[in-house]
Amino acid sequence: MEKTILIADDNKEFTDVLKEYLSEQEDFRVIGVANDGNETLRRIIEEKNKLYMKEDAKSRKEKKI
Repeated sequence: MEKTILIADDNKEFTDVLKEYLSEQEDFRVIGVANDGNETLRRIIEEKNKLYMKEDAKSRKEKKI
């Protein structure tokens, strides 16, 4: 069963490598990359998929929507 993934992290180098790796795997479909909390929430609302989110404590300096 294919898993749908939205990658969310503020480190562009990391997200680029992770997206490339996951895109090569048969069981995963990467639907996009979000580089901040606001973009992540917007994408979740747009996609309406079941997603697992992990937030790092250092990233709490985001703007309010």
